Amino acid sequence: MPPEDPAPTEELLQIQIAIELDRGRKIAEIASEFQVPERQVRNIARSAGLLESKKSSSGRKRLSEEEKEILLGRIEAGEDPGELASGVGIKTSTLLRWCRVKEIEVPRRLEQLS
Repeated sequence: MPPEDPAPTEELLQIQIAIELDRGRKIAEIASEFQVPERQVRNIARSAGLLESKKSSSGRKRLSEEEKEILLGRIEAGEDPGELASGVGIKTSTLLRWCRVKEIEVPRRLEQLS
């Protein structure tokens, strides 16, 4: 029978760290206990789905051409571009640029005229 290796394998270490993360412990606390860099604990947390990647928190949203056409039609019908833009999560300036490209006249509100 081969002697047991007292040092945990890398895979076992990752599993133990993931368990501790799942229990809600802090990254710094776990890194200190397992004597690994915090960066390694964060990477394990990301791969286990316990920590969101910075890349996934991008606020950018792409709309299909059909969705753009619907929004532009609503503006032509007199809806406020600012309210529409905030409702779908895009900037008002983006919506107004689409209007200029499609040569859609944006109705002005009374308070904008004075």
